[in-house]
Amino acid sequence: MIEFHFEQTSQKITSHDVSVIVQGPVVSGSDHEITTAKSLQSIREYLPAAEIILSTWNVAETTGLDFDQLVISTDPGAQRRPDGLPFNLNRQITSTLAGLAKATRPFAVKMRTDCALTGDAFLSLPRQQPPRFEKTRIFSERVLIIEIYTRNSVDQPPHLFHPSDIFQFGRSADLRTLWDCELHANSQVGPTCSTWRFSPEQFIWLSCLRRVGGLNFCLPHFQAFSMRLAVESEISIVNNFAIYSCATANVTLPPKLQRSNPEAVLSQTDWQHLCFIYSRQWRARLRWMRFAFHQLGYGSEHEKLFKFAVLMLGIFALLPIAYVEGFSIDAISLTGCVLLLYFIGKKFGHDAVFRQ
Repeated sequence: MIEFHFEQTSQKITSHDVSVIVQGPVVSGSDHEITTAKSLQSIREYLPAAEIILSTWNVAETTGLDFDQLVISTDPGAQRRPDGLPFNLNRQITSTLAGLAKATRPFAVKMRTDCALTGDAFLSLPRQQPPRFEKTRIFSERVLIIEIYTRNSVDQPPHLFHPSDIFQFGRSADLRTLWDCELHANSQVGPTCSTWRFSPEQFIWLSCLRRVGGLNFCLPHFQAFSMRLAVESEISIVNNFAIYSCATANVTLPPKLQRSNPEAVLSQTDWQHLCFIYSRQWRARLRWMRFAFHQLGYGSEHEKLFKFAVLMLGIFALLPIAYVEGFSIDAISLTGCVLLLYFIGKKFGHDAVFRQ
């Protein structure tokens, strides 16, 4: 079993260095386990010298709440998803960006009004180890996020480019870079749930990649998948975010946010493994094969059998070449297998070989 030893950050960050933006509606009442009052109290307890900024709406009741700055915005309202549920992305962008604009400290926390702290461990968790690589480096330093709602690329159905937006900690300038995006237009909501264009997390991160990195990844809908996009998604996330569990980061969430499938999240351990994988080119090639095998489990029985047969054919076709040329298996570009599987599948009309 591989063990990872990440160095602690050499920079000592104290609560005096941090602005905490608590964004969203003011949550109150006995039917809520974590109210906004409790959220603010937890920040004052564990980050006593931090600058607390409550960013909410002009209709919110803020009497008696403990904060240093109050930022009031006009509620842009909720859009509606095709299934009728509210889509609060524009609300989140508006309140988060307004709060970050008032932050005066070098580091910032972005958290919801119904979340709370249980400590300050996130201040000292490693964010810069292991070393980052140049590809898709968007922020000056990694931004710390939590596992919940950071989606795994091999989850089914897939949700690529999906870093969690519930709790974030990093350089104030980096968080401003992340959230300085355009508002979501109604035209970007598809006619059905299956063609819904983006989830909030995807919209924010893809917008940032496009604006800052000049990277325009085309996702026709929020569950779109290809192996190339899956690899690009993982590289962009592990290179710009440090992922930790809520327990490790000392963050607590309301029950409604804790009902996340453990297999669907990109966990702290997954993040460490992916940093290790993408640090070497030959390991990244093996990652492509992992995606190919993962796709075998989906589709009709006929499609599964066909995909497995073609994949095995591709692998065994490469083995003699490797032997004759004197290459080890690790040195083979497994992309050949992937392309063989794809083009044979297209030739025989099995477009389900890959979900494009």
